[in-house]
Amino acid sequence: VIPETVQSDQQWSHGMGLVVIVGPSVFRGSKFLDVGLTPDMGPAPGDIYWFQARAPMRLFVDDELYMLLSDDGLLAKFDRKQLSRVRFT
Repeated sequence: VIPETVQSDQQWSHGMGLVVIVGPSVFRGSKFLDVGLTPDMGPAPGDIYWFQARAPMRLFVDDELYMLLSDDGLLAKFDRKQLSRVRFT
């Protein structure tokens, strides 16, 4: 779910998002195993991630903007308690 301020800004070079659903193939395949990542280490609904927005697919469902991101585009998981410390430039 993308905040209205981010929607209006349209600066998709970086961003932060709340995971609402995860596909069945997250963190699967040799490119993830080669670096020690397994599916159980992948994102989960409710997690907040910083993502690399390399032309993510965007869609509206009931006037809410959603983005479909590749698992290899996730850069870092945020701790909700520390969000007040984060600022993008």
